[in-house]
Amino acid sequence: MQVYVSSMHDEYLWNTGETSSGIMVDQAGDYTLQSLI
Repeated sequence: MQVYVSSMHDEYLWNTGETSSGIMVDQAGDYTLQSLI
């Protein structure tokens, strides 16, 4: 599982051993859930 969070100043990438899902926070602050399994 990779959770990618992008803010106006910083970017973070987390790798965990959980199910294949991705959460992206775009620079406008909108939350999008991607590839939820």
